[in-house]
Amino acid sequence: TPLGRTIIEFVVCTQNEKSITYSNIIAWGPLAFKVQDFTEGCEVKVYGRLQSREYTKNNSVYTINEISCMKIDEV
Repeated sequence: TPLGRTIIEFVVCTQNEKSITYSNIIAWGPLAFKVQDFTEGCEVKVYGRLQSREYTKNNSVYTINEISCMKIDEV
């Protein structure tokens, strides 16, 4: 980041009997380093806030929903 903060973006899959949902997660600072130690497919519990942001690509504006992670634990 411009301020030198460590950031990691990753996707969590939530599954129930009827559907699968993929959620974009952003973790900052020490949480970003903690997430690096998780293995793909492990179960996690994520605490955070839902946020939306817009970005422009090829003259089109897109909105993305993501969770800004405040705490994450491997279950």
